[in-house]
Amino acid sequence: MLKKGCDPDICTYNTLIHGFLKMGLFDKAWVLWNLMSDLGIQPNEAIAKNGCGLDHSSLSNFDKINSSAGLEQEIELILREITRIDLNLCNVAGSIYVRALCEGGKTEAALACFKNVASAGCIPLLFTFNSLIKRLFQDGRFEDVKSLFEIMQNEGIVPNLETYLIMVKEYCKQEDLASAFGILDQMKEMGPKPNVAIYAASLLV
Repeated sequence: MLKKGCDPDICTYNTLIHGFLKMGLFDKAWVLWNLMSDLGIQPNEAIAKNGCGLDHSSLSNFDKINSSAGLEQEIELILREITRIDLNLCNVAGSIYVRALCEGGKTEAALACFKNVASAGCIPLLFTFNSLIKRLFQDGRFEDVKSLFEIMQNEGIVPNLETYLIMVKEYCKQEDLASAFGILDQMKEMGPKPNVAIYAASLLV
């Protein structure tokens, strides 16, 4: 397109960057990102949410060509650039990254991404905390779950029903009924009220 004198628009870049990331071709995606900057084209919210969005398939492709440390570096670079453009977009993109990394079993990379978002001056979204809590439970890192829950409380982030459902389910899977019922008691005191799904999770042990 460029050779023929056609100027790609933001939608074209969005599609190409998203495609490269889905294939695990982070180097090519980064070249396009820099080209956009050189041409004065500002990335929009769609690129932050989709073009820079990772999922399990792109993480699997990345495993074949790079290391976990390399993955963390790539994410840090993109988040840094998004932060420069719009701090709110950094929070959205960071949340999507954390979820994808958690679903891909890359806990350390997810935690690193979480810290990058926080260090950029953003308070991570509840969506981000829920993804991390679930992953940490699955890894058996129960003390880290407690620490993360404390961070939520210190930042004034109120857990929702999904947060509590994750915790009750995971405690029940570990047959830690004391902790599961402790969560139910906390909900009765502080809200929100437990729903049918949460009570069902505590009974199916």
